[in-house]
Amino acid sequence: MNKIFFLLFTSILFSCNSNQKTEGDPNYNASLEKIKSGMTFEETEAITGISYKVEDLGKAETENGDTTHLIEWLYGNNQSIMFTNGKVSGVELDIKATQERIQHIMDSAKAVGGENGGAIIQPQR
Repeated sequence: MNKIFFLLFTSILFSCNSNQKTEGDPNYNASLEKIKSGMTFEETEAITGISYKVEDLGKAETENGDTTHLIEWLYGNNQSIMFTNGKVSGVELDIKATQERIQHIMDSAKAVGGENGGAIIQPQR
């Protein structure tokens, strides 16, 4: 169950952050900003070219037997495209800023005893 929550949280986080302008590499930003949710590997590669690095983040199976497969294409050292089951689920133009927001959420939840559930913390903007 924790894997499913993490996968959903990651997908939502990437989706929510996809429209922000950031301090990423302008050489990648121009093409990454053209990527839309639901694009295939082939459609994405036609716009961005081959990625710097590909990471297979693995598969998770729900209680219903549905399988989710996550793959991340990394560009430079601070940008990426996330694929869920072969379709774009998010574009990250500033990985470092997102990691800082996630850390803030985790630290805030721990500070109010959220490790045991019940706390919902909104990220700082």
